[in-house]
Amino acid sequence: MLTDFQNETQFPRDPDVIVVGAGAVDLALAVDLARAGKRALLFEAGNHDLTDDSQAFFASRLHG
Repeated sequence: MLTDFQNETQFPRDPDVIVVGAGAVDLALAVDLARAGKRALLFEAGNHDLTDDSQAFFASRLHG
């Protein structure tokens, strides 16, 4: 799920790791950290227009 934190008043508290950027390596790192039980907060400075299509593209579940 993507959230536009520009319009939010609070960030998730106490992440174990903050990953800046949402390129292929950054996304893989965040998923690996989450699978290892870490709370990863991922920041991306891309487009601020959240659409149903963009949300569906980044929707995910952790398996395994």
